[in-house]
Amino acid sequence: MGLEKYENEELIKFGLPEDIWFHADKMSSAHVRTVRVEKRINEIVNRLNKTKVERKPDLKAEREAVNAAERAERSQQLREKNDTRSCKGLKRRDKLRYEATRVSWSLKR
Repeated sequence: MGLEKYENEELIKFGLPEDIWFHADKMSSAHVRTVRVEKRINEIVNRLNKTKVERKPDLKAEREAVNAAERAERSQQLREKNDTRSCKGLKRRDKLRYEATRVSWSLKR
């Protein structure tokens, strides 16, 4: 959730496929709900402020890292697929050689 429309646009631009997006009608762009309390308890507010962490993640770098990992996984799968194809080809070639050798031995007898 971005604090403003520009941050929301960045989130959408570099969003991941597994991200879930929703829209709330008649709400601000940050979709924040304001709640009123009867009495402010400073002890709780101070504890919350101590644990508050605001981060500005590099969304582009995160997206590039995810894309690189997906590309590496796809290339590994293709390599494995090609290896199994080459193994099947070798097995077929060896089987044909064996059959040819067996036939030539039976003809010599």
